[in-house]
Amino acid sequence: MVEELTDAENLIRFSSFQRWLDGTEPFMVEGRIERSLALTDVMPDAVAVERTVTGTSCVAAIGRSSGLTVGMEVGIRYTEYRVSAARQDQADHVAAEIERRASRAVEANAVSVRVWTSHHGGSYNDRDIEVPHWDEVARNYPSRVRSQLSELIAMPQLAADSSRLIL
Repeated sequence: MVEELTDAENLIRFSSFQRWLDGTEPFMVEGRIERSLALTDVMPDAVAVERTVTGTSCVAAIGRSSGLTVGMEVGIRYTEYRVSAARQDQADHVAAEIERRASRAVEANAVSVRVWTSHHGGSYNDRDIEVPHWDEVARNYPSRVRSQLSELIAMPQLAADSSRLIL
């Protein structure tokens, strides 16, 4: 049990609570994003990353800036963060920035797809799949198929952002 608690991932996780526990940064905001994101995409620019560890189940990092600490863990299906700060508004502001950065992290030309498997009693993994523009891939299809797909893609019902992938 002690070995599990003192692995590198947990040590980083625990150290992100240090300034909150000693009262230096008494305000904390926690959040969870239901997708795996790169630390560099969501960590605020003003926060200097001090420690990272890549473990078997997640990547954990701790970063600090003047009067605040950000602890972050990225697993296969999630990104969790903790922001402690000297002031509540500061913690709220940084948490909101992380959420904004997370929403922008998915590229405009990507669609999130959930892939299910029956392995290990059923599990899934969310992945972003790059979706090129039709003009970039149309030449890959025979002329008859290309013509029919062009008609389908031109349909007004498919103009919405949420309908960008046809299987």
